[in-house]
Amino acid sequence: MLTAPGYPATVLRMRGVSVSTTIRKPVRAVWTAASAPSGWARLIEAFAGYGMRFDAAVVDGPKDPAGEGTVVEVRKAGGRPVLKGRMVWWDPLRGFTATAHAGGWFTGYHGTFTVKVSELDDALTSAEIAMRVVFLNRFVELASLLMPVGFLYRRRLAKVLAALSDPPAR
Repeated sequence: MLTAPGYPATVLRMRGVSVSTTIRKPVRAVWTAASAPSGWARLIEAFAGYGMRFDAAVVDGPKDPAGEGTVVEVRKAGGRPVLKGRMVWWDPLRGFTATAHAGGWFTGYHGTFTVKVSELDDALTSAEIAMRVVFLNRFVELASLLMPVGFLYRRRLAKVLAALSDPPAR
């Protein structure tokens, strides 16, 4: 049973989507781009899209390098916190899973985000990102079942994989 802080103990069904690609970089380079806390704001911006800017900072647990137990807080650039996530699985050069939760009667959710990488050869890496989310507001959860959110989330996750393939802009 999955429960969320501050909500009654109920069974929450999580919907999931995933995308994968092959990146023409060594696995270590892809792992570094995905796992370095200094690059997380860029990956979150790729997911959010529409020119939104974010800051991400490690606020608890291992920092450099990050690891299981690392807690990251994401804020709109120069603004209020948007979410806080915790690394719950961390396997260097293989992948990690972060859980995130946001409260609120309308926008509350609980989600997991898993990144997996595997070496195909010295300069080729398979990368996959999976996302599972449940909205805590029953109306929003129902609406998400009627709207093409899976399609939209897959498109956003594909943008994150593209950001892992491209070097950061300077």
